[in-house]
Amino acid sequence: MTKKILIVGGGLSGCILARIAKDHGWLVELHEKENEVGGLLRDCVDKKTKIRYSKYGAHIWHFSDKSKEALNFIKNYGEFMPCAHRVLALSNEGAFSLWPINLTYQKLFKEMHPNKDMFNKFVENYSKKMWNKNYKEVIRNIKDRFKFKNNYNTEFFENEESFVCLNYKELFKNLTQDILVVLNSEDSIDTIYDELDNFDWVVCTTPIDKFFKNCQGKLDWMGLDFKFLKLKCDSNVFPTSVVNTNSHPSIIRMVEYNQLFMETEKQNKIIGIETSSTKNNLCYPVMTKRNLKILSKYNSYKSHFGNLVFCGRSGTYSYENMDSCVMNSLSLFKQLKGGFNKQNGRKRNIY
Repeated sequence: MTKKILIVGGGLSGCILARIAKDHGWLVELHEKENEVGGLLRDCVDKKTKIRYSKYGAHIWHFSDKSKEALNFIKNYGEFMPCAHRVLALSNEGAFSLWPINLTYQKLFKEMHPNKDMFNKFVENYSKKMWNKNYKEVIRNIKDRFKFKNNYNTEFFENEESFVCLNYKELFKNLTQDILVVLNSEDSIDTIYDELDNFDWVVCTTPIDKFFKNCQGKLDWMGLDFKFLKLKCDSNVFPTSVVNTNSHPSIIRMVEYNQLFMETEKQNKIIGIETSSTKNNLCYPVMTKRNLKILSKYNSYKSHFGNLVFCGRSGTYSYENMDSCVMNSLSLFKQLKGGFNKQNGRKRNIY
């Protein structure tokens, strides 16, 4: 008998899972609350300058040896250009430092600022902007993101292959080809509950607390606002395509999209400015003890719905890079195909 799957959320994780299921002969229905799929992975071309830029910030795909399977999968559906990704941090004094800081810059910093703590200088302000918390409260979020280098390497991602996607619209068009996609569908447990019997699996990639109508508590999320400047400059504006502003009170980073997409011959430039937000584009989980306790309640609660599964950054309330999203969707389908943990049955009127 043909398997049927309903996927709630048309971001990267949802669309990849939909593609895999479709290619295995499953009947797939994909619901998306916006008027197009893609989540925050959306780009466009400026009408005047013809410069491509991303509506929701710079997205660098990077793959280690452990995520080669993800690279081999995703490159079948979109055009990816290799890039040597380097990031600089800009201080309020106007000085640039390589980010993450390698041994060269660590030695320079200690020479120039012998009485200052390097970790606090670069991390504390950034943490307050990014998660609206002191870094000690969200240590799980930053322990990997803020490691200083113990070598002289200048690349952001060491020992990994890095790429930029040249056309997200085309990527998601290919991922969802021949799949039933329902747009402008705002789903929750209320709208999906009666559908659970009609599908072998229902997979939710939307925020787990919102999906369950905050019945176990409201999780904290942070997001970003985006502003774009058009400038004229004969050469690159910044030394690198991405500049973090660790010391600035509100700006997280700035992106020079001409550099990112290697369009450096154009005089017109588009600079993306990203600022932290507690209202818009809420996709960053805030890993405090309080939120982890609430998440634990949701993880227990969801077990009452036997064929309801959560995945993706929002569905699992976890920070995932794009290679992880691909790998986790590939892994999840293998589990669903094998019958994975369909437990307890469904209890009526539980919420």
